[in-house]
Amino acid sequence: MDYQAYNRARLNRRRIDRIDCKTVVFVVPNLAKVGLVGNEIRLPFKGTISDIYASCGESGGTVLIDIEKCSQADYDTVPIWHSILEDKVRINEGSKSTNTSDSYSIKDEEIHKNDHLRLNILEVGGEIKDIVLEITIDLYIEEY
Repeated sequence: MDYQAYNRARLNRRRIDRIDCKTVVFVVPNLAKVGLVGNEIRLPFKGTISDIYASCGESGGTVLIDIEKCSQADYDTVPIWHSILEDKVRINEGSKSTNTSDSYSIKDEEIHKNDHLRLNILEVGGEIKDIVLEITIDLYIEEY
């Protein structure tokens, strides 16, 4: 038996077991405005969205955020974006995070390799500042 190969395989397996999810973070600095947020993020892996969390540096009125997805094929030609949420992410008036707000619901949780995500702020009440939105994705890890 080749003990070096066996030990290397065990070590690699432990590394893979530890890397089972990723968190994608969108930052909307300063005052939030209604409309599309300027950055789009490519996801170079496959997985399933398991959690979404939003917070703000300074609370104000209610903010309502949609998350939109586009495939790589569409992105390279004519981008076609669609919402992945049934009920949008909401931070209620006077709250600093989604922990004390209404729940969101995901209608399209599947992430394909090289999908792109972006944010669309649908509603902003008051002067809410410095929004951070985290999307946790459980990865599909291929066995070798």
